[in-house]
Amino acid sequence: MKNLNFIILISYISFSAIKAIIQGDETDCSYDNQNCSACGSTPDIQQLFTYNSNQSCYVTDCLTIGNAKNGWICYSCFNSIQQVTPGPFFDGTNCVNECPQGQQAGDFSSYICEVVNSGQGVNCDQGDQTCNGCGKNVYYAYQFRYNNNGDNLCYVFDCSPNAVKFLNGYVCNSCSTAPGSGNIPKGKFYDHKTCTDTCPPGYKADLSTGFVCLAPPNPGTQVQCSQDSQTCNGCGINPDTVSMFNYVSEQNCSVIDCHYYAFTSLNGWICKSCALATGSDNILQGEFYDPNANTCVKNCPIGTSASANTNYICTPVPVAVPCSNDSQTCKGCGSDATIQGQFNFMSGNNCIVQDCTQVTKFNGWVCNSCSFVNTNTPLQGKYYNGSSCTDNCPPGQSASAATGYTCQVINPGVPVACSKDVQTCGGCGSTSDIQNLFTKLKGTSCQVTDCFSNIIGSNLNGWICNSCQNASGSGNIAAGQYFDGKTCVKNCPIGQQASADTGFVCQNPPNPGANVACSTDSSTCGGCGVTNAIQNLFTHGKGNLCSITDCNLSVVGSNLNGWVCNSCQNASGSGNIAAGQYFDGKTCVKNCSIGQQASADTGFVCQNPPNPGATVACSTDSSTCGGCGATNVIQNLFTHGQGNVCSVTDCKLFVVGSNLNGWVCKSCSLASGSSNIPVGQYYDGKTCVADCPSGQSATADTGYMCKTSSNPASGNNNQSTTSDTSLIIYILGFANILNLLF
Repeated sequence: MKNLNFIILISYISFSAIKAIIQGDETDCSYDNQNCSACGSTPDIQQLFTYNSNQSCYVTDCLTIGNAKNGWICYSCFNSIQQVTPGPFFDGTNCVNECPQGQQAGDFSSYICEVVNSGQGVNCDQGDQTCNGCGKNVYYAYQFRYNNNGDNLCYVFDCSPNAVKFLNGYVCNSCSTAPGSGNIPKGKFYDHKTCTDTCPPGYKADLSTGFVCLAPPNPGTQVQCSQDSQTCNGCGINPDTVSMFNYVSEQNCSVIDCHYYAFTSLNGWICKSCALATGSDNILQGEFYDPNANTCVKNCPIGTSASANTNYICTPVPVAVPCSNDSQTCKGCGSDATIQGQFNFMSGNNCIVQDCTQVTKFNGWVCNSCSFVNTNTPLQGKYYNGSSCTDNCPPGQSASAATGYTCQVINPGVPVACSKDVQTCGGCGSTSDIQNLFTKLKGTSCQVTDCFSNIIGSNLNGWICNSCQNASGSGNIAAGQYFDGKTCVKNCPIGQQASADTGFVCQNPPNPGANVACSTDSSTCGGCGVTNAIQNLFTHGKGNLCSITDCNLSVVGSNLNGWVCNSCQNASGSGNIAAGQYFDGKTCVKNCSIGQQASADTGFVCQNPPNPGATVACSTDSSTCGGCGATNVIQNLFTHGQGNVCSVTDCKLFVVGSNLNGWVCKSCSLASGSSNIPVGQYYDGKTCVADCPSGQSATADTGYMCKTSSNPASGNNNQSTTSDTSLIIYILGFANILNLLF
């Protein structure tokens, strides 16, 4: 008995499980929305439906609908296996098998029973005795019925809102005279929102516009999207998009009309063309197309960019990789033209993949450039393992910029102490190509990642030689712990030596220079040269003394000046710079050219001796020459004497240049020597002159600057005029009288 009860219980449970869910049939209420939001006007009805891969909707479980009913529910659940509802139509209260007398229902009315209010005939048949021309897709056409009784017109079967889900000009025109009540808004034209009897100002509608209110076109600007220099093929991926453009000339096309209602779809060329279109009611203005937002944007989202190369579509941004081998093209970025053509040259040795979503051939450079682009691309790794991009190379293999980011078996070098910052291998070479050959270890240690000669190439220096000298494996660079300037060698040439101090580069031993007094702060050699390259040649001693650390020509190179020459003039050893205590502007010389001289005051640079000017009374404070010019440049040309006297230190033209005023002219008017500024004791505003122009004069009161006689002006060098002086004397005298009175 117990077993029988158990079997009955199990059978009941199984039957209940079978009866638990009854799925309804598929319906067309999705209307291409990619969801079931149109299957009901309230959330409690919408949530009863499920959207499937057939782009249809069905009631998920007909046993759970309760009192929530509408035409689509009745239809879906009546046609199901169990026929849960008593009929496929909804009469406003319940599901029924037949509509009340005088009412009809079907897919045109969402299976809701209602009085049918047919529209009038409109000419939207395309000659195939269907109404497919009455709208842009089948959902518009479903609203129409073809009249084959002679007039060959199409008419809206039912003008009620339940039947008409999609408005356009043909729908509005057909329903504008529909009888009965409860119809869609009456109006024979469509203004892009509703039916209306009149179009907005500036708009017009008739049969030629499909009874849609249209304004005169707002054309876009020209964009270079033609691929054949004859048509606008290339401006879109389908004929409908291409037809939106007019061909202009060469490769240029422009959008015919940028009104928002002119488009069923957008792309980058449309956005670019319409970005500056005039008029109103245009598409959202922006020169780039954001495919995720399906709109034109002025700026692409972070992580994406757009240009003509991407058809002005915002696409994920790749990174630049150093694969150019000529600093002009991307020929070094791949072994064939296809891979090279996927890159754009940037600058230096950098190239960048044009579009990571359009890559057809892979290699390490492609993988690395596209490595962080995580959408719409198969390139999900910065290394190439021979078949695909990967984040990690197989065991025993490695990849870096040196290998073109391609994974391969490695022959590592030994650690060498070339890191200067304990963080990178920047001190292991003077170029990024050499630095990238190293892998950072602990502390100051780095090691060559792979000593394979095809990887190292010509990127040699002492640190590489020392690291790779005993590398195992085959195909390595030449074995040798030192670099002789061309290759790795086991021993330096006779007379040269190398160590960690020289970066394991073979060099002649240092030939130090003598002390010279060029330190200006008694702690560095900053005063020994105007460039870091020259300053770094010196070693600081005591006080203001510095000396050249190594006078070898290979070290000093062309970094010469007088202090370098003077320090190295008697350096011992061979291979030094030219011996000579003075610098003539090109090299070190033992004697300056005739007429020139050099000393510690000139930094041991050969110069022509100065041609001083005469004294002039332009000092206003009896201690500086600040009153001799309005700028520091002019004031610094003078040397202060006694009292209010100053004189131009050197009247040579190359010294004074264009820094002229009356005091300069006056001081230099009698200067001896050659190559001086123009001779003349007055300044006419442009140059020194012997006499002022007619009607003008110059005196000490005008700072020896020519002024119009009828309107004497004070000197422009802080000098008081005679009248000013008299006024001051008068005021001082008056003050003394007041003192006597009081």
